[in-house]
Amino acid sequence: MKKRIGLLLCLCTLMCAGCADKSIFVTSFDKRYLFALGDHRVTVGAYQTVLLDVQRQYEAYYGEMMGEEIWSRETEDGETFAEYVKQNVVLDELVTLEVLQVAAEELNLQLTEEEQTKLEEAAECYMSKVDAATVAYTRMDLEQIQELMGKYCLAEKVIGYYADQADLEVSENEARAIRIQTVTTAEEETAEEILSHVKAGDSFLTAIEPYDEIETKEYNVVRGELTPELEEAAFALAQGECSDVMETEDGYCLLYCVNDYLEDMTQSNKEAIVSDRIYQAWYTEAKRLREELPLYLSTSQWKRVKLAGDASLQGYFFETYQEWFPLTMHMESDQ
Repeated sequence: MKKRIGLLLCLCTLMCAGCADKSIFVTSFDKRYLFALGDHRVTVGAYQTVLLDVQRQYEAYYGEMMGEEIWSRETEDGETFAEYVKQNVVLDELVTLEVLQVAAEELNLQLTEEEQTKLEEAAECYMSKVDAATVAYTRMDLEQIQELMGKYCLAEKVIGYYADQADLEVSENEARAIRIQTVTTAEEETAEEILSHVKAGDSFLTAIEPYDEIETKEYNVVRGELTPELEEAAFALAQGECSDVMETEDGYCLLYCVNDYLEDMTQSNKEAIVSDRIYQAWYTEAKRLREELPLYLSTSQWKRVKLAGDASLQGYFFETYQEWFPLTMHMESDQ
């Protein structure tokens, strides 16, 4: 759920698993700020702005399924869903966002004049959408909204820089998706009998019909989802072919290829592989920086951070940002 919301809201899933795990709570802190990461400080207003967007996105996406008690429900760890989202989604994201600002400094990446102009216009557009109650909740003015959008824009540049260093060439065979049918039986003799019928010309399903106790499964699969032995056998099959009998921990298995190339799923998988390579490219460096930077979180301000109780408050931050800075699969850097 966390990852899906990140994809809905943000640029490239600016989530760094466990980013907030090493936080140090402090009792004395400038009340404008929620946390500091090294020399970088993040305001309560920036947090509230992102939190409002996240809250509304969760409610829109999962509200019907989870009902009005979505935020009071408990997670497996015993905390409310509201607390989980506050720390493990929003705080993680903003910590990662600041890590990427540090990376931008190390790489000497900066916003262009053209980008600064667009940020001014985007911030003005955002402020024109929100009402006074939303401004009061987020505590953000025009300049602060522009600054927060600028951080996301710079984060894109960092991700783009590392994406340029990554191998983004994905072959059709590597991304290929197929559809298979499988049967597993405890008796090797039964599996061999089924295979003999298939080799004699029977269809796979016809060959299985006499064995009522055997369940047939049919599903789509890409590389990495099966055991190495089953994957090698499955992707070696042409459409209409059946594998030899293979012994697995669950019994004796046969694979039958229904379709050896699912075009739409193959393309989607190729995009997912590219996205993962981009993520891994910048995540490794972000993780290094995070481990070097202490995180100080204000005790008093953290206790005051609440989800919006007024249902009329609407978050337009990411919607507006993406209007002016559309998300692309591969962001180009200036270097």
